[in-house]
Amino acid sequence: MNYFFFDIECCDGRHICTFGYVLTDENFNIIKKKDIIINPRRPFCTGKVKLAYKIDIFKRAQEFPQFYDEIFSLLTKKDQMIIGHSISDDFNYLRRACERYKLELPNFEFFDSQILFAHLTNEPNSRKKLKEITELLEITHELRSHKSDDDADMVKEIVQKLCLNQKKTTKELFGECLQTKGKVIDGVVYVHEDEPKRIFNAFFRQQSPIGSIGRCCVLAEPNKNDKGNRDSFFKKVDKKHPLNGRNFCFSESFKDTNLFKMWGLVDIAQKNGAKFDNDSKLPRGILVWDGNQNCKKYVNIKTKNKRNPILTPEEFSKMCDVEWKEIKEKDRPESLRPIKMKLEEKNNNRKINPRREHKKKPV
Repeated sequence: MNYFFFDIECCDGRHICTFGYVLTDENFNIIKKKDIIINPRRPFCTGKVKLAYKIDIFKRAQEFPQFYDEIFSLLTKKDQMIIGHSISDDFNYLRRACERYKLELPNFEFFDSQILFAHLTNEPNSRKKLKEITELLEITHELRSHKSDDDADMVKEIVQKLCLNQKKTTKELFGECLQTKGKVIDGVVYVHEDEPKRIFNAFFRQQSPIGSIGRCCVLAEPNKNDKGNRDSFFKKVDKKHPLNGRNFCFSESFKDTNLFKMWGLVDIAQKNGAKFDNDSKLPRGILVWDGNQNCKKYVNIKTKNKRNPILTPEEFSKMCDVEWKEIKEKDRPESLRPIKMKLEEKNNNRKINPRREHKKKPV
């Protein structure tokens, strides 16, 4: 297996102007290194960032469609690991270029070295730049920042050093940190979701007829035929069972204390025909209560004199013909979360007056 490290630079924070990459074997021996210079046909506004080439060089270069086939084949090649740094940003530049020229966006799987470093240093929210990480890891190099092929080379040096420090292969290192993994599917970047409550909420929102998959994490391979349809979950149900057709919900604190065991109980109750109400703040049907007096659903029932049955998990389990102690925890499914488009990107999709577009001259 080969490793494909890549980086993209832009002329104005939006439009691609270079695509650089480094292709190596499993031992990090460089097979090929290249920087593709692209004419963005847009004014250059890079602020404090100094690009590697003068503007005249970009103006003499060809536009993105001329390099599209090469970039597409590089990203969709089999038997390789694609690795980048803050790769979702690079993808947005690539996506915008494909939309602009009405080209197909490649689907590919990737790994992010920025998230990997944050994971290994126990700083999950840290998003350090390439230069910072090379200094922290004491990597000596003569590579130039914001030169795409050199930045890709820096990513290679970082991953190589982390593998050496951890005494693991690249595949083992990224395999232990699922948060680094992501996929591009039909123009959307999906990253691994590791927060249990989000996984749980997304799973049941995906079953709901009013659920919106686009705003939550999505299971890796959702059943598209069953999306938005609860009926398929209740075909083989004993219609005489006391839970058949009844709604039930849990105290909010269950998600913090017994999430996956609760999930196991939900599966059993659904098989008996019960309908799980996950999103509603006002309880409908049975409330499975953990004794927390501050539970909003419990307070709503008491203050509004509602007749909702309030049961302990042990009592509700008996209604499901099982003991609470015997319920096994649900295995955590693999899930992916789509990265939301920024507001400026949504605005970028609006129709542009061709006359005004024609008046804009590239620098």
